[in-house]
Amino acid sequence: MAYFTPMQRAPALALPRMAPTVSKSHNSIFYPHDFHRYAADGDHLFWSAQNDAKLLPIRFSPAEPSHQVAKIWKKVAPTIVALLDRHEITFDAIDCVCRRQRYADLSNDDHTIVITVRILPEITPRLVKMLDKIHHRTGGLAVEVRQGRVSTLSFPRVGASFGVFKNNEANGTIGGFVNLIKKNGDLVAQCALVSDHVVRPYVTIDAEEMPRPAAENMGSYCHRKKQAKKQRPIYCTSPSHPRRSEIISNYRNAMVQLAAEILVCKNSAAEIMTQEELRELEKKKSSIQGAGTREINKGWIIGRLFAASGYRLSPHNRRLDWALVEISQGFPSRHVNKVENSNPQYSHMHTRRILHADRPRSNVGVYKQGSATATTTGVINPFRSYVASYDVDGNRIVTAEWCVIPDEEYESFAHSGDSGALVLERGSANAVGMIFGGHLDGGPAYVTSMPAVISDIEEITGLYIQLPGVNYDA
Repeated sequence: MAYFTPMQRAPALALPRMAPTVSKSHNSIFYPHDFHRYAADGDHLFWSAQNDAKLLPIRFSPAEPSHQVAKIWKKVAPTIVALLDRHEITFDAIDCVCRRQRYADLSNDDHTIVITVRILPEITPRLVKMLDKIHHRTGGLAVEVRQGRVSTLSFPRVGASFGVFKNNEANGTIGGFVNLIKKNGDLVAQCALVSDHVVRPYVTIDAEEMPRPAAENMGSYCHRKKQAKKQRPIYCTSPSHPRRSEIISNYRNAMVQLAAEILVCKNSAAEIMTQEELRELEKKKSSIQGAGTREINKGWIIGRLFAASGYRLSPHNRRLDWALVEISQGFPSRHVNKVENSNPQYSHMHTRRILHADRPRSNVGVYKQGSATATTTGVINPFRSYVASYDVDGNRIVTAEWCVIPDEEYESFAHSGDSGALVLERGSANAVGMIFGGHLDGGPAYVTSMPAVISDIEEITGLYIQLPGVNYDA
């Protein structure tokens, strides 16, 4: 074999020249045969380029800094770029990494030159010759040309599904993103605004009664306070467990249906589809399979709970139900509060940004983006609704709340999974409220006004709230 481990000292010139053979999976081309990645069945070791090799699952792992390729990588990498350009292969990235099975034999040298392209090239003698050059210039490393796409890594968007890492049932919506700042303007935290009862779920004592908060979640929470440091951190995810399972299930169902169609066409005596149509089905299968794999493998913890309202009422006797999750992986500084445009006067614009917060106004048209029912429109009812809820001891509390009535084309303005979604004016896209509840069988949704939410956040955290890129004068 032309592979060597970091412990071996096998100079490139001493490596035996390998036969110009390649192996191919549905979305990758390997040169030369990468034996340790194939299933143990020896029949898989000598498949030609015309066949799809049956690969065990492989993942990216960091390269070893002590590997011999480290001495030449800075000089070799530009020559690989030049080779690809000369052969007119457009790439998104070139990586020198380890590509191995989850339970691979670590004694194997898995260091690989991974070339990510959007369109997989045809296997031709010219391509094989180029891969052979890369293979030998890197001292005998495997070369993988994989179909993929490199892009900016977007954070969860407004209206995305949201949940809790250790709770398989918690399911809500990311309402938007806010900055918490000191009086002097210094940034303290960048957070997602969500619903408290999703982060710290209520409990059901009696099936006939509404869920109620757990005793430990009645009061407010702020991780900067001494008493909070004794509690275990709550890590939050996007999407939620239920939504993630649903997405993966949808991908799998689509794969099963498509595979059945391909099987019927291939085994049918009649020529139902042309070869070109069959190839298009195969491409569609690969696309669905890749999307499903990305959904399963991608990281989805967005951060830990920073602060929460608890089960409390505002000074005006309105429900408070908010939580802030500090984004732990960095924060997108632009377009983070981008939402769909719902104003016909700006029909040329597909999206808008939430620039301001305001008070709800009666009879004003509004809309929301939720993870369960997507974008819906409605009108703020001119009369407050009196909504019952229960404290930890089961005592009923009735509060007068803002109510949004859905427009005729929608059965409900919001549903289970939409808690935390911001209510926006259709004309301005200003945030006027935050959904905390509604009717499960369709109809109105109940909303806490944004001024009440903002005022309480500032009181609990001791900080000022700011929409990213926009100053808000509370």
